[in-house]
Amino acid sequence: MPVRAHRDGFQASVIATYCCYFPFYEDVILRRLFDRGCTNNILMVDSALCAEAFASDDTRPRRAGLPHVVRAANRARDQDRRLRVK
Repeated sequence: MPVRAHRDGFQASVIATYCCYFPFYEDVILRRLFDRGCTNNILMVDSALCAEAFASDDTRPRRAGLPHVVRAANRARDQDRRLRVK
């Protein structure tokens, strides 16, 4: 699926991943998104691996809550919730 840029750059990004090295995301990916005018960024990371990253000062996000928000995702729990609703 091609990604289309707004004439002034991207307006938003949605990234879903199993694991994330937050320093790389913040220093490389997020910086490039901001340089292109993309200020609305969603990053979804597996909840267990997100918790592992948060446990270490070296791998936890340093800028979360300022230019972006990190939300841990648990696919199994979300699927269980959907099954109960039906």
